[in-house]
Parts: sequence; C-alpha cells; structure tokens
Amino acid sequence: MIISGIIGIFLYFFYLGSLFNSKLNTNNSLEFIYNSILFSIYFSWIIIVLSFFLDLNLNVYYLLVLITAIHIYKNYKFFNLGNIYINKNFLYELFYLVIIFLLLSNFGKNNYQFIFLSWDALASYNRWAIELFSNNYKPMGNAAYPILFPGMWSLIYKAQGNAEFWILSKLSILFLPLIFLLIVFNQLLKKNYILFGLFIFFYFLVINSKPVFDLLLSGYMDGPIILLISSFLILLISKLDSKNGEDFVLLSILVGLISITKQSGLSIFPLYLYFLYLKKDV
Repeated sequence: MIISGIIGIFLYFFYLGSLFNSKLNTNNSLEFIYNSILFSIYFSWIIIVLSFFLDLNLNVYYLLVLITAIHIYKNYKFFNLGNIYINKNFLYELFYLVIIFLLLSNFGKNNYQFIFLSWDALASYNRWAIELFSNNYKPMGNAAYPILFPGMWSLIYKAQGNAEFWILSKLSILFLPLIFLLIVFNQLLKKNYILFGLFIFFYFLVINSKPVFDLLLSGYMDGPIILLISSFLILLISKLDSKNGEDFVLLSILVGLISITKQSGLSIFPLYLYFLYLKKDV
C-alpha cells in the first residue's frame, strides 16, 4: 500500500510531466524539475476528470512501466556517451538543490502533523478526495468549488488502494513550496538578482511565517494559492521580455492550475490577459 502510494506521488507529481520535458541532457535541472511537476499536475487533472466520468482506476505499476518505456524510446540517442555532458552550471544547480532541500526540511520542524486535522481539510477538501476516490463526489449545493488538490489526493488514494492512509496525501502539499523555491533559485542561476532577492525575502517574511506556514500544512487551500500565485508572478516578471512562445505555455498551465485550486485564484486572470495582450505579436 505505502509503496504503491509513493509510486503514485512520483507519477502524478513528477514523472508524468517529465514526458513533456524530457531531454536527459537538459541544460537546467531546476527548470526541468519544476516544469515536470507543473506538467504532471496539469495532466493529472485530466486523469482526475476522466476517472470521475469513466470510473477509471489506473494501475500505477502499469503506468510507471508505460511512461518509462516512452522515456526510453524518446531518449535512446542520449544514452550514447558522446551526447551526455555536464553543463557548466551543474555545481551551482546541485548547490541550490541542497539549499532548497534544507529549506523544505524546515517545514517538518514546526510540529508537522502527519494527517489532516483542521476542520476545512476534514470536512471539505479531504472529504472530497475520499468521495472522488470512491467515485461518489457530489458538489456542495449549487457551489462549484475548485478541487484540484482533493483530486490529486484521490489519485494517491487510488494508487494506495484505500483512502484511510493520509500521510502521503498530506505530504504532497510540500510540492508547492518546492515549485516556488525552484523558480526563485532559478532566477539566481539566471542572474536575475533583484527578482531573486525580492522573492526570497518574501519567502522568509511571509511564507515562512507561522500563520502562512500553518495554513500551508493544514490542508487549507489558502497557503497553496499564495505559493502558486507567487510562483506565477515570478515567472511572469521574468518573462516580460521573452519572445519564446513556449514560455507562455507554462504560464498558461500555471494560471489554469491556480484557477482550480481556490476561487481567489481567478483574480490573476485580468493580469495574465493583459500580459498576453502585450505579447500578442510574439
């Protein structure tokens, strides 16, 4: 049960998305990781919707083998020793990944609770995840609440084979500060020092503060929406001068994920639409 749940997290929060970001000699490991996570969550949402309407229950072991086979097929030429190299920023990237790991480990020091205990997480978000797991989800009244993370948790429960073990679903919340920190340190790698300084200061002042910290780890969606919107703003600012259309694909995916995390995420749409208007000739 635990092993299959861990495989489920690996698949739905990273490996699935790596198919769309898959060059073994990628020039930037930080971008590779956060792109893979965002693409994974995006395509996992499609699986969540299909699972609900078609009552699907994918076998994570078969899915793991399938994605691995596709990776091997797509990347076989990179296994030639002549094509494998270490890029010049590798040591910096490795150093930044160690720092990010240490920052994330701090989340476990402040009385981290391994299961959902807060009221909203129990009465709403995790309850919806359990309902989606059993394909018995019913929206509350006429309200259409965004259910991205309940949906992601339901995939973990399906991978486990039951919805009674909550430790892994609760742990998956840590992918959000991971995304944020990867994007922030990528600005340092690209020598966007002012942008890095502003958002690392924001991280320690706001995100690492006890109120936001508790919200993030409780299972409420307030913490996740703060991190996702902050990640969006960093990417948006860093892409203001970009003429690469692929950059806008990632931004669009992030906007979509924000909108199905919490209703307040819809507030970023006017800003993003204005950004697209400015880039209409790209």
